[in-house]
Amino acid sequence: MQQLAAIMLLVTCSNDLAVCHEQPAPTVSYETVATCETELKPAIRNLAAENTRVYGKCVEVDPEIMERDAAIFWEIDANDELQITIREEHEDANPTMMAKNGPETGAIRTKN
Repeated sequence: MQQLAAIMLLVTCSNDLAVCHEQPAPTVSYETVATCETELKPAIRNLAAENTRVYGKCVEVDPEIMERDAAIFWEIDANDELQITIREEHEDANPTMMAKNGPETGAIRTKN
């Protein structure tokens, strides 16, 4: 059985979602989603002091995928929730961060 880990993704946006940016998480990765979620609320609270809209989520990941060439895709959906997808990418994939269909979406490459 493979060991699973978790990552936290934090995103801040303008009130109209015209501009969104990923923000650094307190820790790069966590052993469990529960451990990540313990730090999620304080992280959101800290960012909310200086930003209009703050989104955060902890997601379970397979550490092997993160060691390979993977990308973390995110979007703010129609329900105003942060959705995250992690998938393997090929060597010829696009740059580290990109907007798709608007500023409320993005992608982060895990390897250079």
